[in-house]
Amino acid sequence: MKRILLLPILALSLAVVMPSCKSVDQYGAEQETPFRGSDYESSRRYFRAVGKAQSSDERIAKRKSDMDARTQLAAMVDVTIREVADDYLRESAMVDRDEVMSQFQSLARQVMDTRLADVRKLDEKTYFNGEKYTVFVAYEIHKNSMFDMLEDQIELEAERDEAVVEAMKDILEEAKKQSDG
Repeated sequence: MKRILLLPILALSLAVVMPSCKSVDQYGAEQETPFRGSDYESSRRYFRAVGKAQSSDERIAKRKSDMDARTQLAAMVDVTIREVADDYLRESAMVDRDEVMSQFQSLARQVMDTRLADVRKLDEKTYFNGEKYTVFVAYEIHKNSMFDMLEDQIELEAERDEAVVEAMKDILEEAKKQSDG
């Protein structure tokens, strides 16, 4: 009797498990990549990014992964500044919004093109499979350091309208408050 009941239960179990195996197989096996987890994700205080690149030349792979991570960091800074600026300009009616946004975006691009302030390399790993090098690199920027550098850059640009300069400084102060949470 036990044998008769065991066979249908086993068949039912296989019928439930088998379809889920097919769906996983269609994508391939999941790969573990370095630098996963909260230590490598952006937080209230830090922008963080991980770059990955492959090349048959190790130096090229390192340069590409470095550029990938730095591009991600620059994009995060840009998005954060835009969000804070949009919020600030929505609430403020004291200056020409388009002018402030235009100058702020120009300043942010200029800073990103020249250098990212206070970038720290968290870790780097290099793999070689016999043909290609794969390099992973993780960087972080302390948000307030980046905002301080942007503020210094604002003060260096003397030809800006005083109201625009004050609005830009206020935007950076708001960004600092949000990052300190």
